[in-house]
Amino acid sequence: VACASGRRETCTEGVFGRAPTFGPPLAPPSDFVIGARLAPLRGNSAMRAHLLDDMARDMGPEKFKKMWHSPSDIPTAYAAVAGEPFDAYLVRWLQRAIGRTYVGPQLSVHILLVGLASMLFGLAVGVVIHSSRRLS
Repeated sequence: VACASGRRETCTEGVFGRAPTFGPPLAPPSDFVIGARLAPLRGNSAMRAHLLDDMARDMGPEKFKKMWHSPSDIPTAYAAVAGEPFDAYLVRWLQRAIGRTYVGPQLSVHILLVGLASMLFGLAVGVVIHSSRRLS
């Protein structure tokens, strides 16, 4: 989520970083197509397949083949072949896949309008109740 919001420093670590120390350990990748090349990639195999598919489509077959067969790790090989940091690609890829996201507090116009309408309704109910009371 932080990567999709544009915080590039979280992208590579979020995808290739160590597994979290809480909860059950993550299972190693089981799909034979990627094998050991993406063993450190976290997430499920469907996400890995989408990432590789989109990366191959965006780079073109020749550049992707050159990147894939490089002895370097994937972020370094991608940067050398594509001419941009791997983090920049991950931000674009995630924004296309899940849309732009925001990290931290956000004020939605919809929520603000609902809150104002609720306050006005409560005020109107209070006025009606107060005006209907008669002191004897």
